[in-house]
Amino acid sequence: MNTALVIMALIYWCVSREFGSYFLMGWSGNRLVNGMLKVTVCAYRPWIRDARVVPYGDAITTATGYSFPSGHTMNAATVFGGGAVRRDLSRLLRVMLGILVLLVAFSRNYLGVHTPQDVLVGIVAGTLVMWLTVKLMQWVKIHPEKDLPVACIGTGLAAAVAIYAAVKPYPIDRDAAGKVTV
Repeated sequence: MNTALVIMALIYWCVSREFGSYFLMGWSGNRLVNGMLKVTVCAYRPWIRDARVVPYGDAITTATGYSFPSGHTMNAATVFGGGAVRRDLSRLLRVMLGILVLLVAFSRNYLGVHTPQDVLVGIVAGTLVMWLTVKLMQWVKIHPEKDLPVACIGTGLAAAVAIYAAVKPYPIDRDAAGKVTV
């Protein structure tokens, strides 16, 4: 996550303020939507739901929290997919970015840490967030006096999701040894 933010900052400062802002707004919306979906659905990881699913290698140690939707896939759809949909990038670069989104989605299934539904919804949600980000940025460009209210609304939404996550009741299931599963 920190690497993505550094890359966005470098894009903002060294390449294009508009492009960097686009990624940062999309990333922020992505994290908000992903967190909201995860704490609302509360879907357990595949190996918790079905003992026949055995994650590859040590992938289980880094796959924490709820499964739905895949955060890695949403991040890829936001960062790589967000670049892939931009017409101002070369066609080859856009195709390569699109392939990266698909490779990340495939890797989450291959490692056994997500279901196909998790990654499919991650791609769709990440793409939808970036589409909405484009529309919002176009609107703010036409109405530059609205940038502060937009920032305040975004901050308010983030606070609302944090409060929701803090007060929402969660399922508390235990495995055979009595350990809480999530």
